[in-house]
Amino acid sequence: MHKVSDLMLEVEEFVARQCGKFSLQDMYNELGITGKIDKKHASIYMIALTERNIIERDPAKSGIYRTVLRDIDEIDYKNAPETIFPMLWPLHIEKLALMHPKTIAVVAGEPESGKTAILLNVLYLNNERYEDQSILFSSEMGAVELRSRLQLFQRDINWWKFKAYERSGDFADVIEPNALNVIDYLEISDNFFRIAGQLKAIRDKLEDGIAIIALQKSEESKYGRGGTFGAEKARIYLSLDSISSHSTRLHIIKAKNRASAINPIGLTRKFSISGGTILTPLTDDWERDGEDPDGRQG
Repeated sequence: MHKVSDLMLEVEEFVARQCGKFSLQDMYNELGITGKIDKKHASIYMIALTERNIIERDPAKSGIYRTVLRDIDEIDYKNAPETIFPMLWPLHIEKLALMHPKTIAVVAGEPESGKTAILLNVLYLNNERYEDQSILFSSEMGAVELRSRLQLFQRDINWWKFKAYERSGDFADVIEPNALNVIDYLEISDNFFRIAGQLKAIRDKLEDGIAIIALQKSEESKYGRGGTFGAEKARIYLSLDSISSHSTRLHIIKAKNRASAINPIGLTRKFSISGGTILTPLTDDWERDGEDPDGRQG
């Protein structure tokens, strides 16, 4: 049996270590609370912590609590620099939508639709601007395949400046806060709703840099795995659909920061892919798919 004073201190220390939801049973297990009297005293003290607004009950499930998080990060908008993250996109997407520091973009596509080609072209177009400040995290390509695809750009292999690493998950642990980070691709096989949390974790690690992240998607969907959850944190969201074995349609699903008076949302463009790398537009300009006739940004 615990001393009441000791038990109260242990409960408070347990609660202080929690982040988000926890259960009474979690607390009992960790603190070794087994007897009815100890459980009663612990429960009484949990009520006191609730009244002090340190924790709150889950209204939908008995015995579940969450810590009340008061820490917030102030947005110093008055001293924020009036800058964008200068970069080039294939198909001149930068003329339609802008990226700011500490933001992410998503490129969602079916298998063989050109996700990797888009990302390699991002690295190609920004190679000299960012030199060793651009990074590729690849979940599929090894050194031999990557080299062979880069050689299709008709550049000496030593011209390339970006760093490349093999990685398939936990990208927030390795992201470079002030670099151009390219992730090909973020793998997720179940619990797709968690994609929003993974993208948020990546965004939270960014400072002056950005991340461009590829996601797999199914043929019938315009969103990648995770659905609209994957679009929540993205400032630009691109969707790729295969038209044939060598051509793809790119669809701008989301673009929070316009580069001009033209609304990018709903614009599409077809392009061909040669060698899995070289992109060639198949239309003279962008076309509108009619999904956003009122021009709302969303």
